[in-house]
Amino acid sequence: MVRSMTGFGRAEGKIKGGTLRIEIKSVNHRFLEVAGRIPPELLIYEEEIKKYLKKKILRGSLSLNFSYAKEGIDEKSVTVDRKLARRYFNFTRGLGRELGLKDDVGIKDILAFPGVVVYAEAKEDLSRDWNACKKVLEKAAEKLLLTKVREGKGLLNDILSRIALIEKATQQIEQRARKVIQQYKYRLKGRLKHLLGSIEKERLGEEAIIFARNADISEELMRTKSHLAHVRHMLKTEDEVGRKLDFVAQELYRETNTIGAKGNDYLISKEVVIIKAEIEKIREQVQNIE
Repeated sequence: MVRSMTGFGRAEGKIKGGTLRIEIKSVNHRFLEVAGRIPPELLIYEEEIKKYLKKKILRGSLSLNFSYAKEGIDEKSVTVDRKLARRYFNFTRGLGRELGLKDDVGIKDILAFPGVVVYAEAKEDLSRDWNACKKVLEKAAEKLLLTKVREGKGLLNDILSRIALIEKATQQIEQRARKVIQQYKYRLKGRLKHLLGSIEKERLGEEAIIFARNADISEELMRTKSHLAHVRHMLKTEDEVGRKLDFVAQELYRETNTIGAKGNDYLISKEVVIIKAEIEKIREQVQNIE
C-alpha cells in the first residue's frame, strides 16, 4: 500500500471536565522524526508516545501539538507568599519605629501588598488519566493515516500512469530495434556496392554481425521490463516502498542511458527521451512516498 509522507490528523476527547485536543502533522523527511508540544505532566510518557507512532509510521517528520481546555468556569487556586508577607511586615514595623508611629499593621494590610496573595488557574494532572489521553492520541494517529493513504492513492495512480508510458515506449524501442539491423545491412550493402562494384556476401554478413553485436539492446530491454514489473509488484505490497522505488528508478535510468547509447537510431533516441522524462517524474513523486 502506497502512503504519502504528508498528512494531518486531529482528535479530541473529554478528560477531567475539560477537552484534550491532539494534532499530528506529517511532512517529508528521509527518516522518522517525532517532535512537538507535549504538556509537562505528560513528558513522562514521551518515549511511549514516540514508540507508538513509530509502529504506525515508517518515514516522515511528525509534529505533535497537545492542548487542554477546561470547560465551564475556571477554578482559581489561591496561595500566599509567606516569605514576601513577612518581609513586608518587618519593613513596615521597622519603618513605624523609625518614624515613631504606632505599630498598627494588621493582616488586611499585609494581604493588600502586591504579590502576597497569588491567584492561579487550577491545573489538571493529565498524567493521572493517561489511558484516556492515549485513546485521543490513537484517534489522531488513525486520522493521520487516513489522509496519508488518501494522498498515497493519488501518488500511486500518477506513478502507474508513468509506468504505462514507459512500458509503451519500451515496446516501441523493442519493435524498432529489430528493424534497425535490417536497415543497417541494406544501407551497408548499398554503400559497399557503390564503392566496390560488387560485394561478397560473407563480408556483408560479418559487418552486419559486428553492428548487431555493438547495437544489441535486448538485455537492457529485458532488465527494463523486469524493473517495471518489480515496481508494479512493490506498489501492491504494504512494505516500505519509498526508498526501494527510488533505487529501482535509478536502475531504470541507468538501463535507459545504455539503450540510448547503443541504439544508434533516431526513433529509439526519441523514445529514450520520453522514458527518461517519465523516470524523473517518478523519482520526484517517490520523494513523497513513505
